[in-house]
Amino acid sequence: MTLQALQREFKLRVRAERRAIPAEICWVRDQPPLSPSDRIEVYRYAYFARLLGSFREDFPAVEKTLGKKYFAAAVRKFLNQQPSRFQNIGEASLGFHRSLKLKALSELARWEWEHNLAWVTEDAVSDGVLPFSELGKTPVTEWKKIRFKLSASVRIFESKWPVKKISRKNFKTLKADSRRQSWLIWSQDGYSENQQLSQPQKELIQAMQEGTSALKLLERMQKTGVSPQQALRWFEKWVVQGVIQGLIRRNR
Repeated sequence: MTLQALQREFKLRVRAERRAIPAEICWVRDQPPLSPSDRIEVYRYAYFARLLGSFREDFPAVEKTLGKKYFAAAVRKFLNQQPSRFQNIGEASLGFHRSLKLKALSELARWEWEHNLAWVTEDAVSDGVLPFSELGKTPVTEWKKIRFKLSASVRIFESKWPVKKISRKNFKTLKADSRRQSWLIWSQDGYSENQQLSQPQKELIQAMQEGTSALKLLERMQKTGVSPQQALRWFEKWVVQGVIQGLIRRNR
């Protein structure tokens, strides 16, 4: 057996769903006190246990909803169908939500994955970022040069499913809402946070992500009926929460 063939066989045995039988691993040396099957089993157990632990950290609500036994089965099925090709174990669960057939569970897993992404996203050090208070000192005619600097962790999650209401009791019978809900997800002080957004709030966040100027934002708010006072309250709250990190002034 070539080294490449040996490595391939070992990988298959480690990823297998069941314990190996002697005929399948004749290439493993019989060296007591452990049998060849027991020796392979050490690696098979450790491989899946480590990955399962990572999935549990990423999807605690999904595991609580499904129960430990069925969650482990869902993870093993996903890994068999889509084995990780990443060096970072934290990325092994990428796409897990798409493997869950029940839409409520799939959306719950997607919700948790978005929180994971927000949590691991770090803000790069940026020069030239001004405090939000500078906006009030800047003439409105100069707002066309002002952009908002958002945290790199900011994400918008949209779904018709009431993800915060999904539980072990109702995940099989729960129905989607008629209207799509929007949530702001971001990281603050080492924790992922979330906040439900109204339609005007969602559009404001999206516009800031796109680099829309403060003047254009003001014009947009006036068209949608959001008063400057209301918008200011939103902005001040987002500054305190770390969603808005400051202002960037552009020359044009």
